[in-house]
Amino acid sequence: MVLKKILTVILSLLIIGLCVVPSLAVADNAKLTYLYLDKGNIVIGDGTVSGYGYFGEVITTPDEDGYYITQSTTDTVTNTLTFNGGTNYAVISNLKMSMSSQFVCAVNLTNSADITLNLEGTNVLVSGASRAGIEVSVGSTLTIMGDGKVMAGSNGQAGIGGGNGNSSGTVIINSGTVVAQSKSNSAGIGGGSAGSNGKVVINGGNVTAVGGPSGAGIGGGCTGDGGEIIINGGTVTATGGTNAAGIGGGWYGSMGEIIIDGGSVKAIGGTNAPSLGAGAGVASGTVTNSLGELVYLAKVNTSSVSSVKDIYTNGKANNLSSYHTNDSNFYFFLPDKTHILAADSDESITSYWKADFNTAFTCNAVTPFECVNSSSVQGDDIFRGLSCGLTDLNDYISLSDGFSFDYSDSVIGTGTRVDLVYNGQAVFSYKALIYGDLNGDGFYDGEDSVIASLMLWGHLTSSNTESFYFEAADVNRSSSVDTNDIATLQQAGLLLQSVPQNEDGTVDTDSTQWEEYILLVDQTDEKESDFLLSLMDFVKFIVEYIKNIITSLLIV
Repeated sequence: MVLKKILTVILSLLIIGLCVVPSLAVADNAKLTYLYLDKGNIVIGDGTVSGYGYFGEVITTPDEDGYYITQSTTDTVTNTLTFNGGTNYAVISNLKMSMSSQFVCAVNLTNSADITLNLEGTNVLVSGASRAGIEVSVGSTLTIMGDGKVMAGSNGQAGIGGGNGNSSGTVIINSGTVVAQSKSNSAGIGGGSAGSNGKVVINGGNVTAVGGPSGAGIGGGCTGDGGEIIINGGTVTATGGTNAAGIGGGWYGSMGEIIIDGGSVKAIGGTNAPSLGAGAGVASGTVTNSLGELVYLAKVNTSSVSSVKDIYTNGKANNLSSYHTNDSNFYFFLPDKTHILAADSDESITSYWKADFNTAFTCNAVTPFECVNSSSVQGDDIFRGLSCGLTDLNDYISLSDGFSFDYSDSVIGTGTRVDLVYNGQAVFSYKALIYGDLNGDGFYDGEDSVIASLMLWGHLTSSNTESFYFEAADVNRSSSVDTNDIATLQQAGLLLQSVPQNEDGTVDTDSTQWEEYILLVDQTDEKESDFLLSLMDFVKFIVEYIKNIITSLLIV
């Protein structure tokens, strides 16, 4: 029976290891063709390429894996990067481009090009006055991703989008830091002068868009329409020029369609224009979410919260990338009902606000629960100090009105997901940790000692096992898993077998044996120096256990 249990645990661990979610894969830079912009112009097309290697050698062999585009100097270059049709992937790394001629474009997408740019380092891309910093022609698609930064600008046209008199194609931003600025008559991201916006989708990243006079932050240039603007996540700051919306139409440009489903969206309209809507001189429409519900601004001040990782709205992450510049507020657009906002932080416990709508949203801080009776929760969102064998946290958590908990397991063990619920909807998730319980069944026993042994032997490591399981295995709180932890868990297994069971199969928590078992692994914050049974008591227990076994065999 013991061998069967051990094999079952090992098999379960192997299955868990195979089920680890892999990280999102991107192209391996070593497989890409390196092109150096300081050596000359680069043109990448549909199955074609013209560029230069590190030593200035001409490269004309296309690479279906993509391209790594950089420069061998830190000087500002006047050579250009053109994507002339086709679907291509490219990393841009620490480019410094500034065009000296009015009609020269730093980065140009044309002929229905579909380009994914992975940002690495800091890239500064400045075009001449008649071209956009990154020009995305109608019919072309630009997708931006990565951990780097791009600063795209123009003295006359869009930072990213349309050139002189032109509308823009499709711009999708998934991650990275994106700063797009126009200085005259065009949008930060969107239409050029007298040009409309095509489509902008922001799923993540830190996005700052500044329109020139008469141009929207995101949307239309002067007299240009807002087009289609969808924001699902990220931290977005959009500032319109005079008479232009922060997000929407340029001066005398219609609003277009604005859909906000997530993210923090700080929109600032220019003089005489709204934050979101049409430009001056044109009536604005309404802003909705993807369900067609009207949404309204809910501003949350997080000045009392350190190091916000993300804020959840009714349990859904807003996928924030950072704070807004010099601003501790976050700006959410929500339908007119009550919402619970949860700010997740590495350095402090989760903070909550209740957003209530009347004619506008008011957001007030709330405390959904308090920890009592030795339980605690920290910035890692893990409940500690819990006893084993629990089916709920009623003795350890005091809940406020309207809030409750849902549990992923019938018995709460290490790794059990604990969902905080408000009015029937999960608003944030925690996990439980019980020292000594490694298989998540809510008890500490011999099976847990097998898992602790695998940790000690190096078969379970930080690469295939979450860190809080190692913490749970550190029964004696020595900051590492050692033989004493394993011995304690083996002892616990023997004790647990002596605990009487109720008719329904649950353990008798009123028995003296259960009290001894509970004392074996201390769950309080401060470890007692004598938390283990004395050696004499342990030997006495073993003798009594063997005596009972022999007696039962003789009776049979």
